[in-house]
Amino acid sequence: MKNRNSKNSLFAIIVASLLAIHPANVFGQDDLEEDFGPRLPFAAVAVKNIDQSLTNIAAMFDATGRSDMTDMINEFLTDKAGNLEGVSRTKPFGFMFFLSDSLPPQPVRVAFIPVDDMDAFIRTASLGPAKPEKVEGKENVYKFPFGRRNRGINMVVENGYAFAASDESMLEDLPDPEQVVRSMVARYDVSASAMLGNIQPLMKDFFIATLQSSSQAELQQRDDESEAAHQMRKASGQSVLELMTQILRDGEQITIGLEAKPEEKMAAIELLVDATPESEFSEFMKNIGGRKSIFEPLQSDSNPLTLTISWKMDRREKEAMIGLIKGFELALGEQLPETFVASIGRIADSLRATAEQEHINGVFQFIPIERNEFALIGGLKLVGSQTFGAALRDLLSGVGELDGIESVELDVHEHQNVMFHRLVATNASEEDLRIYGGHPSVYLGSGNGIFWFGIGGDKLLSELDFAIDLLLETPPGTLEGSTAPLQVVFRLLPWMNLPARENANQNGRELALEAIEKGQDAVRIDIRPTETGGRIRMQFEEGFVRLLGLTLAQLYDRSQL
Repeated sequence: MKNRNSKNSLFAIIVASLLAIHPANVFGQDDLEEDFGPRLPFAAVAVKNIDQSLTNIAAMFDATGRSDMTDMINEFLTDKAGNLEGVSRTKPFGFMFFLSDSLPPQPVRVAFIPVDDMDAFIRTASLGPAKPEKVEGKENVYKFPFGRRNRGINMVVENGYAFAASDESMLEDLPDPEQVVRSMVARYDVSASAMLGNIQPLMKDFFIATLQSSSQAELQQRDDESEAAHQMRKASGQSVLELMTQILRDGEQITIGLEAKPEEKMAAIELLVDATPESEFSEFMKNIGGRKSIFEPLQSDSNPLTLTISWKMDRREKEAMIGLIKGFELALGEQLPETFVASIGRIADSLRATAEQEHINGVFQFIPIERNEFALIGGLKLVGSQTFGAALRDLLSGVGELDGIESVELDVHEHQNVMFHRLVATNASEEDLRIYGGHPSVYLGSGNGIFWFGIGGDKLLSELDFAIDLLLETPPGTLEGSTAPLQVVFRLLPWMNLPARENANQNGRELALEAIEKGQDAVRIDIRPTETGGRIRMQFEEGFVRLLGLTLAQLYDRSQL
């Protein structure tokens, strides 16, 4: 039986490999009269063009007051690279990645460089350590000999582009690179893309089968692993496995790109996912948003960190959430006496009922109390919040004897029908002391359909009261906010006001304070559905662009010492 399984596995690998490579090479030219067209890459890296890149670099160094760095780059291109003569400065360049014709297929990189003057380009290429040698009997085919046996790099120039690869056979039947990267360079200055739609379906099935087989073994319960820990790891692992399967099966293209906008004094990094229309993965991405968060009144553009989520879960995510809740329930049962089983069950029932609603709605926010002290508040929309609150109180009455808990105080504060309880840990980490200005307390309370929590010092309760009042005073849907399922706003400068970490990089801290001014220190992250999938965007204000420029300039200065 083992031998038969081994033969079947080998057969599957061979078949998948054959169908992953160029069809004409599988069956032979004599057997196929149909033209299958050029090879299709499974991935690509692209830069919009040389001129745009140099413009963005110049704007970055100008913003830092280091225009001398731009002069240095221009001098280098003139003196060492022939000012890139022969290279088109307005067309994209980069790499395409293909699967080789070998068994099993291996990834092969092919560079593409736009050429507008053949003779000038060859002169420019000759400035490098390896000189191009024309291959006799072949038009516009060159070799750069170096390394063992002078295998070097092979290059062919055709249709306005120079293509280069170590494997000469991969320089045949190449697609038009401008068509391949058109969508990438239309949106981004620099980007990399996995073109899943170009991978043969049978090869996808092989990858999926391999992934599932290896993952199932990893999801088995480990030696000395508790049932609770295994349940939570299994729930999250199965969800990730199913998501990866959906991406491989239904994904068309996954692109990560950098968008620089000097005129708007910002830069952004995006992850763009395109899926097969009406596929399971496409429907999941389309449906994650569309509902405003009830915590919209707490959305802040000035606090050190604000995260709001209003996420519509699909079946996979709901099942994973319910699995995690089951693991949480088992973990509490392992830690607390049997007398608390009923309370643990009521808490788990409330969380399960919330998961069954298929909508996660919450907020997580750091608030500056003093210049060098923060408080953390958070809230989660909850089904059965009153029952949850009563069970939570009963549960907290028994956790005081657990290791790591110094004290538990019940019913320490009530506001708008929300009763808060206070916990203090035995020890506080150096990071907690640094952020919260001392040994922090944890406050937990539930009411009005929301579970509230907070970490901080004496002024934390007033911040929780303010948040509760703000939500109750603002009717749902009255603010003109976003329906993005996830929004994050991060401000760097308030974090720089906190005491420095022990052994912190003082030079990096000083560089950041020099580069980033007030009002230029935000990073904004959001996730949004698109017509063909979804998008994650991380946008940086000018201060971070200046910080990058100063860092690069400083590294260059040190290299000249």
